[in-house]
Parts: sequence; C-alpha cells; structure tokens
Amino acid sequence: TKQPTQNPVTDSPSPQPFAEPSSQPTIALITSTPTRNLSVAPSKTPTPEPLTISPTKTTTSPPSSQPSIVLITPEPSTKQPTLKPSNQQRVSRVDDTTNAPSSTAPATESSLSTELYGFLINPATTNIPLKRFLEWSLLSDSDMVHATSNLGYDRKGWNKPGTNGVEAWSFHDLYENEMVGAQGLGIDDEMWDCHINHYDGYWWEDIEYYGYAQYFNELGWSAEAWDNGEHPETEDLYWDELTSKQQAAAAQLCWHRDLWNEESIPMWGE
Repeated sequence: TKQPTQNPVTDSPSPQPFAEPSSQPTIALITSTPTRNLSVAPSKTPTPEPLTISPTKTTTSPPSSQPSIVLITPEPSTKQPTLKPSNQQRVSRVDDTTNAPSSTAPATESSLSTELYGFLINPATTNIPLKRFLEWSLLSDSDMVHATSNLGYDRKGWNKPGTNGVEAWSFHDLYENEMVGAQGLGIDDEMWDCHINHYDGYWWEDIEYYGYAQYFNELGWSAEAWDNGEHPETEDLYWDELTSKQQAAAAQLCWHRDLWNEESIPMWGE
C-alpha cells in the first residue's frame, strides 16, 4: 500500500490529515495564564472575609463608651423599706452614759438571737434611750422637768415602765409638747417607738409595712387579733416561760426580761 501500516513519527503532517494541521503541539501545555473564556469571573477581593479592626458601615446598635458587662449594684429589691425610715441619726444624743441601767440586754440579746433564728435585725434595738431607764432619783433637775411637765411622769410611773398612758402612743401621735419632752430626754422617734411603745401604737398595716410582723407573728399575734384587741397567750407569760424563739422575736421589739416582766427599774438585774 501507499500508506504505511504504522504512522511514522515525523515532523511533517501525513499526506491526508483528518484535521487541519497546526503549528502548535497536540499536548496541552501547563501555563500560568488563564484561558480566554473563564467559567467563573475572577474577583478582585479574596473569597474569605478578612478580619479588620475597622467597624462596618452600618451598626446593629449605637456604640457606647461603657463596657458591655452588667455591673451588680446594691439597689434595693423593692421600693418599700423593710424597716421604718428615719431622718434622725442612729446615734444616741445622751452624753452621760456612766449611769446606765444595769440591764442592757436588748443590744446583745437581739444580735445573737437573730443569727440563731433567722429574724431580720431591727436596728432600733441597739440605740437605747439610756436616760429613760435611769432610776427617777438619778435624773437631773432639767430631765425631771421634761419628764413631769411635758410627759406627765411622776416617780412611780417613771420607775415602772408601761404604766404611764403617754407610752401607749407612737412618737408621731404625741402632742408637740410631749415630743419636746421626749427629745429633751434624748429620745428620738425610733427610740420611742421601739423601747417605750414597742410598736403597740401602730396599725397592723404599718407593722407589716415596716417589717415588724415577723416578730409579732412569732408571739402569736395576727392582723385579726391585733385589730380586735385579742391578746395571745404570750401576753400572760413571764419571760422565762417564753420559748427561745419567742424571746428572740420579743427582743427585736425592744423587750428584755425586766421590761417584759414589768419589773420596777430599781429592781432591774436582781
């Protein structure tokens, strides 16, 4: 035949090529240049989003100069106070403390009891009106004037707390001259209401509002009994006949053994 059985490897095309000869080799060369027709258009920016320190054009929330961490502040959980507020300083205005009565149980007893039984501490228990619990004979002349002229005390009524009718009223229910007499003896509203009145002059709604109901409830009082004048059996018991928890509650109402047992001040501590 005119055609060889095998195609010789030559630099020239065969006499009858099946396709138009080309000056380029048939083997594709790997080059660094892309093809003319790209399947995907190239991008000027890289596909992964770069991390930058500059903010985006639109923010989800306005920037703030404050840190995003929520700070825990000592704001009260309720708008209402748990104990009666006062514009008076919680410091006794009595200067002479050398003649203090022998029994000062409320301050120590209340703090220990509240830790033992979980009662909230009534701050008024630690601010004792020292002059009020002096014996009558130890009062100065000016103190006796305040006690007699303004508050209606005499020797017997002074030495036996709870027997003068003025003590049945809360401080803010006193007449102006009675307030002057109490203040002249170094007794402010919180001292009077706790140590003198023991909150007996309060409405039950006030007792609940200021947080004292927990103490009265432990002593057997309720709103119904308070409003109807029905006394619980604890009113007829001596101090040592109360349970330890009842004593703790009574201490937060500024009672102690001698006051609760209606002892005369000269007999306190005996």
